[in-house]
Amino acid sequence: MATFCMSSPPIYINAFTSNVRLRRFACKSMTKMTSDDVSVDLCRRSGNYQPSPWDHHSLLAIKIKYANEKEVITRDVLKKKMKKILDVELKTRLEQLELIDDLQKLGISHHFELEIKDILTDLHHKNEKHLWNCDKEEDLHATALEFRLLRQHGFEISEDVFDVIVNKIESATFKSDDIKSIITLYEASYLSSKSDTKLYKVIRPFATEKLREYVNGDRDNETYKTREKAIHALEMPYHWRMRRLETRWYIDAYEKKHDMNLALMELAKIDFNIVQASHQEELKYLSSWWKETCLSNQLPFVRDGIVENYFWNVGIIYEPQFGYTRRFMTIISALIITIDDIYDIYGTLEELELFTAMVDNWDVNRLDELPEYMRLCFLILFNEINSIGCDIFKYKNIDVIPFLRKSWADLCNTYLVEAKWYKKGYKPGVEEYMQNAWISISAPTILIHFYCIFSDKISVQILETLSQHRQEIVRCSATILRLANDLGTSRDELARGDVLKSAQCYTHETGASEEEAHAHVQQMICDTWDEINYETKMARTYSLLSRGFVEAAVNLARMSQCMYQYGDGHGCPDKAKTVERVMSLLVNPVPLRASWIDNPTRPMANLIDQSNSLFGELDEPLPIRHCTMPIRQQSSTMHSPLIFRNAFTGKNCRHRPKRFVCKSMTKTTPENVSADVLSRRSGNYKPSPWDHRYLLSINNEHAKEEKVIARDLLKEKVRKMLDVETKSRLEQLELIDELQKLGVSYHFEVEINDILMDFHHQNGRSILKCVKEEDLHATALEFRLLRQHGFDVSEDIFDVIIDKIESETFKSDDINSIISLYEASYLSTKSDIKLREVIRPFATEQIRKFVDGETCNLEVREKAIHALEMPYHWRMRRLETRWYIDAYEKKHDTNLVLIEFAKIDFNIVQIAHQEDLKYASSWWKETCLVNHLPFVRDRIVENYFVAVGIIYEPQFGNARRIISIVNALVTTIDDIYDIYGTLEELEIFTAMVDNWDVNRLDELPEYMRLCFLILYNEVNSIGCDILKDKHINVIPFLKKSWADLCKTYLVEAKWYKKGYKPTVKEYIQNAWISISGQTILIHFYCGFSDQISVQILETLAQHRQDIVRCSATILRLANDLATSPDELARGDVLKSVQCYMHETGATEEEAQAHVQQMICDTWEEMNYEAKMAGTSSLPRGFVEAAMNVARMAQCIYQYGDGHGCPEEGKTVERFMYLVVNPVTNTKVISLLS
Repeated sequence: MATFCMSSPPIYINAFTSNVRLRRFACKSMTKMTSDDVSVDLCRRSGNYQPSPWDHHSLLAIKIKYANEKEVITRDVLKKKMKKILDVELKTRLEQLELIDDLQKLGISHHFELEIKDILTDLHHKNEKHLWNCDKEEDLHATALEFRLLRQHGFEISEDVFDVIVNKIESATFKSDDIKSIITLYEASYLSSKSDTKLYKVIRPFATEKLREYVNGDRDNETYKTREKAIHALEMPYHWRMRRLETRWYIDAYEKKHDMNLALMELAKIDFNIVQASHQEELKYLSSWWKETCLSNQLPFVRDGIVENYFWNVGIIYEPQFGYTRRFMTIISALIITIDDIYDIYGTLEELELFTAMVDNWDVNRLDELPEYMRLCFLILFNEINSIGCDIFKYKNIDVIPFLRKSWADLCNTYLVEAKWYKKGYKPGVEEYMQNAWISISAPTILIHFYCIFSDKISVQILETLSQHRQEIVRCSATILRLANDLGTSRDELARGDVLKSAQCYTHETGASEEEAHAHVQQMICDTWDEINYETKMARTYSLLSRGFVEAAVNLARMSQCMYQYGDGHGCPDKAKTVERVMSLLVNPVPLRASWIDNPTRPMANLIDQSNSLFGELDEPLPIRHCTMPIRQQSSTMHSPLIFRNAFTGKNCRHRPKRFVCKSMTKTTPENVSADVLSRRSGNYKPSPWDHRYLLSINNEHAKEEKVIARDLLKEKVRKMLDVETKSRLEQLELIDELQKLGVSYHFEVEINDILMDFHHQNGRSILKCVKEEDLHATALEFRLLRQHGFDVSEDIFDVIIDKIESETFKSDDINSIISLYEASYLSTKSDIKLREVIRPFATEQIRKFVDGETCNLEVREKAIHALEMPYHWRMRRLETRWYIDAYEKKHDTNLVLIEFAKIDFNIVQIAHQEDLKYASSWWKETCLVNHLPFVRDRIVENYFVAVGIIYEPQFGNARRIISIVNALVTTIDDIYDIYGTLEELEIFTAMVDNWDVNRLDELPEYMRLCFLILYNEVNSIGCDILKDKHINVIPFLKKSWADLCKTYLVEAKWYKKGYKPTVKEYIQNAWISISGQTILIHFYCGFSDQISVQILETLAQHRQDIVRCSATILRLANDLATSPDELARGDVLKSVQCYMHETGATEEEAQAHVQQMICDTWEEMNYEAKMAGTSSLPRGFVEAAMNVARMAQCIYQYGDGHGCPEEGKTVERFMYLVVNPVTNTKVISLLS
C-alpha cells in the first residue's frame, strides 16, 4: 500500500515504530491465529475481512507538527479577537448569521457557545415579536440561514416564514437566480419535521431542481467555487453530514473565498491542528488498548478496526475536552463489532444461546460454561463495563451497571433473533425486521453508555427510559444507522451468509426490484430524518435530555451517512474512502500560512505582535503564557494518557488516565460517610507523608543512556570474573556472595547456578567437612550459599567445629569466620539441632564479645553489629543491597569494577521502581478510596515498598504493581473490618465477596460499594490478563482467596464483639490467613509464573502449601509484636502476645519473648519447606517470594508499625534510601577506559 499523501507520516504496515503502552503480560503470539486454532469445526462461516490497513506501531509514531506552545498562544489571541467581533463589531443581522455559520462549519463554534446562544436568542425574540415572513427574494438567503440556525439550536420557528416564497414557487413566479440563496434554502429544507409539508413537498424539490440545473449548466471559471459548493450540497445536505469531516472540507473551501476573514481562517486552521493533536493521542491510547486485548489474535475472524471505531466516535463528539468520552465510546464500539462478528459469522446457535445467557446473567462465576474462544471476549466486555460503572459510581454516586448490562443483554438477544432467522431461513417483513434491527444495530447500547459517561448529572428516570427503549430520539438515530448500514453492507453480508436486510425484506414482501427497494429504504431514511428533527425539538423543549446527548444522537445518524456513503466504510475502509477520510482528519494537519511557520525560533512576543497586526490591537495586552504541560494534556483536559517507557525492563508502563475529574480531592468528613459515625471506632491514622505530585516528580538523573551502556560493559567484565577457572573455591564463593549482597546476581543466575551445582556435586562425592578453623569461613559460606539456593547440605560438615566448641578447644579469633558461621546457622531447619543449639549461641556470644571489646577495625565492627541486629537470611534483600554498597565501598580490597557496576545497576533498577511507584500512586489516587473512606490508611507508598521487598528485579514490574494494588485493597478492607464496619455490615460484605456477584451491589451499605467494585474489577482484570496470555481462568482461585480473607476478618470481628479471648493456637489458625500473606502470594503466583499449574493453584487456594503458611505466620507474628498495643488501644481482638498472656499468665515481656521464639522456630520450618519445595513443582521464584514476604515483615515491623506509622517505624527513611535517592557514582569513565 502506498502513502496517501506525500506529507503524511507512514501509517501503513511495516512503518517505523516508536513507544508503546504497558501490557500486564507480554502477548506470547502477536501473529493472528488461524481459524483452526480456535476451533476444529471447519463448517463455520467467514467474513473474509481484509487485514487492518493501519499499523499499530506507525500510529504510535505519528508526529504532531503544528500543535505546539506557540500555536496554542496564537489560537487564544485569535479567539479573543473573534469574541470581540461577535460581541460588538457586527452590525447587521446577516453578518451575525454568516459569522455564526462560518464558526460552526469551521469547527470552532465550541469556543463561542455562550456568545452564539445570546445572539440567536435575541434574534428569535425579535422574530417572535414581529412575526416576520420572507417577502422578498433578496431576503431569502438571510431568512433561510436564520431558519436553519435557529432550528439547529433548538428554537421553535415555523415553516410559515417561507409562505410568500412557497406561493411564488407554486405559481412559477419565483425569479431569483441567486444560487447562494437557493443553496441556503436547500439546506434549510432538511431541518423539516414530519409536520412541515411545505418544506418537504415544495421547497426541497424546488431547490434541488434549481441546484441540478445550475450544476449541469455551462458556467465560467468565476462560478467554479459556487458550483463546487452546489455539488457538495447535492451530494449530501449539511444537516446530514459528519461535522468534523465537513470542517476539514470547509477550511479548504473557505480559504478560496475572495472575502474570507484572515483571522478567522488562521484560527480555524490552528484550532484544527490542536484538536487533531488530542485526537492523535487518544488514537494511540486506543490502538494500544486494542492490541492489549489480543482479541484480533485470539479471534481471527473478527474485524480488526480500532481506527474505524475511533473515527465513528470523532463523528459523534469531536470537541477536545471530551477525550474520555471518545475513548470509552470507542472501546464500546470495538466490543460491539467483535461480538457482532461472533454472532454473524462464527458462533453456532447453541454457543450463541450460551453467550446470550451469560451476558443476561452477568455472572463471571459461570465463565467456564462458555466455549473457550468466547471466554476472553466476555471477560473483556465484563471488565470494561464494570470499570465504567465503577468510575461513574465513584464520581457521580449512582450505580449504572444494571442499566449498562441490560443494554448488552438486549443487544445480544437481538443478535440471537437474527441468528435464529438465518438458521431457519426465515424471511421477516420490513416492520418485523425493523422492530429487532434498530436495537441490533447497537445504537441504544452506544447511546446509553454515552449518556452515563458524558452527563455531569445522571437521572435514573432517563436511564430507565433509555434502558426500556422509550426514547424516540434514540430510536430515530438507530433507525437511520440501521438503514444506512443495510444499504452499504447488505450485499457482502448476504454473500457470506446472513439474515435478509431491509431492502431484501421489502423486495420479498412486495415483489419490488432491487432498485425500487433501495429507493424505498432511502425514502425511509429521509422520513426518519424528518422524525428525528421533530424529536430533537421535542427533546430539547420538553424532556430532561441534555442538549449534548441529543446532539450526539443526531451525530450518530450523521456518522452512519458518512461511514456508509460509498459502501461498507467499516468493513472495507480502503474501498469506501474511510482511509482517505481518516488521513485527512486524524493524521495530516492543516498547513498554516508560511508567514506563520517559516521561523519557528521567532520570539513568542513577536508572534503575538504579528497576530495583532492581522486584526488590530486588543483592548489589553496579552501576557506571554508559558505552558507547563504538553499540548496533548491541555487540549484533552486531563484525558490524555501519560506513556512511560521503561527501557531497562522491556516493559511499557502506562499511567492510567483519570477517567473523570474528582470533584472533591479533599477528604470527606466522617459525617459524609455515615450518620452514626460517632459510635464507630477510629484508627486515628496520620495522613500519608507522601504527596502524589511529589511522587510523580521524582526523577533519577544518574541513569541516563550512557550509564546503561556502561552498566552493560561492566556486566561483561564481571561475567568474565565468574568464568575464570583459575580462581580458588573461596574466591568464587566470595564473589557470588558479593554479587548477591550488591543486588546484581540476577544478571548471572545461570553462571552462579552452574558454579554452585558443581560445588555441591563435589561435596556429595567427598562429603567435605570443615576440620580446621582456618577453613571455617569458606565452609560456612559455601554451606549458606548452597542451602540458600535449594541444595541439600548436611549440618554434619561442622561436626569437628562443634566438637571443639563443646570441648572449649576452638581457638580461632578470625571474626569474619565467626560472622560467616553465625549467618550460616540461620539456614537451619527444625532437624538441625547442632546449628540451632551449639553453633548459633556460640557465634552470637563471640560476636558480642568482639563488639563490646576494643577493636580498631571499624569496618569489621560495623559488619558484626549489623549481623547481630538481624541475620542476613532474615533481611529485606533490596535494603541490604543499599547498605552493602556503602559497606563494600569502605573495604580496603574493594573491586572497583564490581562496586561501580553495582552502583550504576542500582540507579537503573531504581528508575524502574520509580515508574512503578508513579503508576501505583496514580492508580490509588484515581480510586478515590481515601476520599470516600476517610478512616482507612492512605499508604500506597508503603504498600509499594512491601512489593519491592517481595520482588525487586526490574523485569518483574508487573508483579510489583499487582502486589501494590492487592496490598492497598487488603489495607482498605482490613480497616473496614477492624475499625468502621458494624457486624451486620461486615457479614453482608463477606457474603458479597464470597458470592462475587456485582448484580447484588445494592445490598451493600453505600460506603462499602465503591470498595467492593474496585476490588471486583481489579481482580477480574488480573484474571482477564492471565486468561488472554496464559489461557487459564484463575478468577475462581483469586476470588476464593479474598473470600477466605474476609471470612477470617469476620471471625476476628465476632471475637471482638463478643469479647472472646482465643488460645494462641486458635488465634494463629485464623490469623495466618487474616494477615493476607496467602492472598498476596496466590496473586503473585498468577502474575509471576510463565506457566500456571491448576494443581498448584488448588493447593494455594486450599491453604495446603506449608511454605505459604510459614511465611504468613512470620508476617502475622512480626505484625503482632509491633502493632498490638495501638490496635488494642483503639479496640481490636487480642493478638498473639495477649493470647499467650491470657492463656499462660505470663508477663508481657515473657509473652513477647515467646512470640519472638515462635518466629525463630517458623523460620526453621520455612527453611525446611523451601528445601522441600525445590523438589516440588513450585517455581523457585515463588519460593523466594514467599520467603521475601517474611523478610519484608521483619523489615517493616523492625522498629514498630512501619506501615501504619511509617515515619516512626523508619519506613520513610528507608523508602527515600531505596526508591528516591540514587547512589552517586563517579569512577565509571576511568574504569571503562
